[in-house]
Amino acid sequence: MPESQGVRALLIDTDKKPKWEPSKLELVSKEMVDRCFAGIDDDDWKYLKLPCSRSNRLEELLKPKL
Repeated sequence: MPESQGVRALLIDTDKKPKWEPSKLELVSKEMVDRCFAGIDDDDWKYLKLPCSRSNRLEELLKPKL
């Protein structure tokens, strides 16, 4: 997988030189980018719902300390 090349170069190989495909940013097409942000066409797919930690933290800061 191309997106794992940075991890491979850092953790596995000692050369620390990722071999990206495509090799230049100019070669990245709109279709490649769109594919990364496309929805999943799978009935079993569930979106990950995470709490908004920033607003939770703000609520904690605003609570009176008795």
